[in-house]
Amino acid sequence: MDDTWNYDLMGLLRQAWAGQSAPLTDFLSRFAPLAATNADHSALLVLRRFDAASSQDQRRVLNCRPGGLNFQPGITITTYSDTGGAQSNAYLPMGFSYNGLQLRGQEVDLLRADAPALTTNITELLRKLNFWGTFAEDALRAAFGRLCNEYYAPRQPAAPAPDALEIELPSAGKLTYNSRYEWYEGKIVVDNQPVALTVAYVAPPQLTPQLAWVEQQLRARFWEPMLVAMTDQMLALKNETWLDDDEGEQELRKEEFQQRATISDVTFYADGSAAIYCDDDDMFFGHTIEIMVDKNGQYRTAQLAG
Repeated sequence: MDDTWNYDLMGLLRQAWAGQSAPLTDFLSRFAPLAATNADHSALLVLRRFDAASSQDQRRVLNCRPGGLNFQPGITITTYSDTGGAQSNAYLPMGFSYNGLQLRGQEVDLLRADAPALTTNITELLRKLNFWGTFAEDALRAAFGRLCNEYYAPRQPAAPAPDALEIELPSAGKLTYNSRYEWYEGKIVVDNQPVALTVAYVAPPQLTPQLAWVEQQLRARFWEPMLVAMTDQMLALKNETWLDDDEGEQELRKEEFQQRATISDVTFYADGSAAIYCDDDDMFFGHTIEIMVDKNGQYRTAQLAG
């Protein structure tokens, strides 16, 4: 099960969409029924174990293979289409014997050795079991108990395109509207390096306070305390789990970690929350470090992505 972490799941779907399905077929032949795809290769689900840490009744799950005996079961859900792809995780409560997945379109059968198969769907898994940061196992178990193959209303039509396809922020300069993703995009400079900036578009009158909040955060260099908090969290993960023993890698010092983890992207969402993405300089073997910031500008957590 843990060997699935050696594969680029998004890459497998991307190759299948390009007509090169052999790598995906080989992956499924090795890991099924712990891995499943649907007929059009728009989704790939993998039942696997995630690294986890416990503190009292709280759990913190990391997007990587377990580094020891402490783990959380879950499903990595990778989706792909001609407009791009996405990858998220749905966590499963402890105490059950999960032994496989079946996927039909968007509908998922979660196979268990100690209970009948549970039928759900991709959207329901992501809405109910996609926990962030720390959470209580009891909360996860309660959410799992609410799985009922619930379907949701289709996404509402996109907001009309803004009148201004270009806007100006004092701290960022010109931002250009991207109609495909419904956001404004541009660049800022952090430590003399260009950093991609995206700001989700919201229709007036919400747009004005949204842009004012973004400008306030940029002017305050909001990423600096976020990087400090991320370093405290991710440096421990690096030294406990991600040292390259084959190369005799020594534990990193805080100063070295801070120098090597550099910002590549900053994204502001419609509710004012944000994400900061950092290049890892191969400290986590090429994974991106994702920092989540809440709508009040407070640090939530950090995890490995991509």
